[in-house]
Amino acid sequence: MHKRLTLFMLILFMLANLINGNYNFKKTRIQPKNILLFTLLYLIYGFSMFYTDNKALGWFSLEIKLSLFLLPIVVWFSNFNYKNHLTLGLKWFLYGAILSGFLNFIDAGIQYSSTADYTEFFYGKFSVFHHPSYIAMYFNLAIIIIYYHSFKPKKNLIIKARKAIIGVAFFSLQIGLLSSKSGLITMMLTHIVAITYWTIKHKYYFRSFATVLVLSLSLGLVYSYSTSFQNRVNELTSVLSAKETSKTSSTGVRIYAWHTSIALLREHPLLGCGIGDASNALTASYKKQNLTKMVDKKINAHNQFLETGVAIGVLGLSILLLQLLLPLIFSIRENAYLYAFFIILFILNLVTESMLETQSGIVFYVVFNTLFFAAFFQKKQIG
Repeated sequence: MHKRLTLFMLILFMLANLINGNYNFKKTRIQPKNILLFTLLYLIYGFSMFYTDNKALGWFSLEIKLSLFLLPIVVWFSNFNYKNHLTLGLKWFLYGAILSGFLNFIDAGIQYSSTADYTEFFYGKFSVFHHPSYIAMYFNLAIIIIYYHSFKPKKNLIIKARKAIIGVAFFSLQIGLLSSKSGLITMMLTHIVAITYWTIKHKYYFRSFATVLVLSLSLGLVYSYSTSFQNRVNELTSVLSAKETSKTSSTGVRIYAWHTSIALLREHPLLGCGIGDASNALTASYKKQNLTKMVDKKINAHNQFLETGVAIGVLGLSILLLQLLLPLIFSIRENAYLYAFFIILFILNLVTESMLETQSGIVFYVVFNTLFFAAFFQKKQIG
């Protein structure tokens, strides 16, 4: 929902955990070494303040990223039983996502009644609270949750089977209208995996056919009536066919940002430019290449792996990769597939957006990663 409301609720959540905390280091529910994995990245960002020149921007960035450090520490001391409440928490996340989706429609409808401009229902104009890429990521997680609990309806009833198809169609329509390319790619991959599993494992032939039909009709209608959606899909097709070279299209901007970031990483491989100087270094490089639009908008790397590499070098990049890949391997090995799907979803979005540079990406990651991680480890230690 709204960023300020989200931040306020996050603070209340951490306070509740601290009040209900267990401060006996020997009896904490989660081992300190596991928490270190999720706090080390922030500590390296903090260390870079010793060699960054733009201290003001550096402190501001550390402030935005603070929950990366605080929430894992808070959960480490918490006595809250995440194992027993994770499913309920996911259900309320779905309710929030549904409400957010309806508010998108209501706001777009109000704007359309004044402007008579149908583009109010597409891309940035359609998203009330967040950039389309971020809200599309939230809706993709909602789809993953619905699919996952539909695979084992008797064990984990989170939404009834008939409503599941409606929920998947609703969120898919939202993502289509948002027209986020990364959101669309992630959504299609999710549908392919889920429907294939449904068909092969559970032999849900009718449910699979119905889902494919509804999705095809929904996206077909969006493509037919939205010039914006058509342009973004056509632009994506051009990139995949290696025809995209424009310096002004969103995809073309990303490609130039990636090349520039790689060059900067090669110049400062070990420790990077510093958390406060990464943005200035990118802007200076854009200026040398006469990328005026990118200079004016101070475009970031549009890839979190490159963004981290430019800021804190290969050392920080390695920690980020370990922070994602180790839990992914562990969750797959221990059959914690919902956690694995979440990590894969986030990794896919990190490729095209600098998700850990904004509150919308940081809070989403740190909350769900901590919840899944804590619930699983409590299950291993208590169950």
